[in-house]
Amino acid sequence: MKIKGKILSFALTALCLFSSAIPFYANGEENSVDEISYDDKISYRKIDNNSDGIFDLIKISSCVKTATSVSIPDTIEELPVRYIGEDAFSDCTELTQIHLPDTLTSIDTFAFYNCSKLKNIEFPDGLLSIGYAPFAKCVSLKSIKFPEKIEYVGYEAFRDCKSLTSIYIPENLTDIGYQAFSRCTSLTNITVAGNNRRYYTVDDILYERIFLDSGTITQLFVYPIGKKDKSFSIPDNITCICSGAFAGSLNLTSVEIPDSVKEISSFAFYECKRLTSISIPDSVTKFGYNIFQNCAFLKKVKISGGATEVGYQFFMNCPRLKYINIPKNITSIGNEAFNSCKNLTCVNIPASVTSITFNSFVFSDNMKIRGVEGSYAYDYATENNIDFIQAVDGDADCNGKFNIRDAAFIAISCAKNERDYIPEWADFNKDGACNIRDAAAIAIYLAKR
Repeated sequence: MKIKGKILSFALTALCLFSSAIPFYANGEENSVDEISYDDKISYRKIDNNSDGIFDLIKISSCVKTATSVSIPDTIEELPVRYIGEDAFSDCTELTQIHLPDTLTSIDTFAFYNCSKLKNIEFPDGLLSIGYAPFAKCVSLKSIKFPEKIEYVGYEAFRDCKSLTSIYIPENLTDIGYQAFSRCTSLTNITVAGNNRRYYTVDDILYERIFLDSGTITQLFVYPIGKKDKSFSIPDNITCICSGAFAGSLNLTSVEIPDSVKEISSFAFYECKRLTSISIPDSVTKFGYNIFQNCAFLKKVKISGGATEVGYQFFMNCPRLKYINIPKNITSIGNEAFNSCKNLTCVNIPASVTSITFNSFVFSDNMKIRGVEGSYAYDYATENNIDFIQAVDGDADCNGKFNIRDAAFIAISCAKNERDYIPEWADFNKDGACNIRDAAAIAIYLAKR
């Protein structure tokens, strides 16, 4: 399979709970003849789909890159045109119009990748399957209405379709790959047929129902990233935030996660450009990878105490993160978890952590590790020439000492409206918040001591 640019930047391993089986529509490639030119634009292959020595159908295999308008017939050599093949129209950057045949049933991987001038496409009624990333980077495509019979839309099918504003999902479409509409920056409207048994929308946000013997679970599948809302509260019946669900959000500054959520899948908040703070409840026991990568304005995160790992590239390139408190249930900090967090000042690592990869903090050059002498974190800091400070309650300025300067640090941060930069361990009065009351409590305590 041809890799296109950064098409695999979202890892295929980053899937949510209970992903459904992907239908396979055989393409019979092994029993095809060499490519044949149909006209001065497109070429095709004849396919023996049943391996019986008789050609059954036609697969469109390629198109000249300079084509501006293409009409594909229903039949070629009296055989029905069933498939648009892998890469068939890939990088046809001048293509503005395409007529698909009524006989078409499947569109393959990268079929229309980077057809940057294609504004509209009308799918035939008999289309059943759209594969992996066939319309990725079709940046002029404005709306999608799937035909009623379609059953499957693949992973990243419409990734980076930046002009796409609306999507209609019919009744029979019950299998959509994760991140099918990722980084569609104009997307604001998703509509689902009322009798679709798997998907539904509330306020244009797409949810997925998974039916198990033990009952039904509900997942947040796609948050349209073109929405103008600055904050969003996830409904309290949601158990999983799916892969890439919020990825690329343009306007969200905060997301409230309820205690019903058990899993946050990979790339869930990837490149949320304005997200500044988030609190992950202890109900979350499973994390994916790259969850907050490239969140440029993220300042403060409360990590779930129910999970055991901070995974691969979890906070990679979050330049405004200053303090992170790793909760006591965490045992492992993954590869490049804090890569390029250039302003990271202090990471509190508890004694429960027994595994930190050698490059977990690569390019986070100003960081200190706060912890307990003799712990794994202490040994890691020593071996990697990272400054280590002994954990002291109330040490707000992260210098390993507790004095009046900590109260001043909190007071100044509050005065500058920079409460997000006050570390969790500065909560001296243990009320669950770091604010001016902690500065007062420290000052009173020290005055009485």
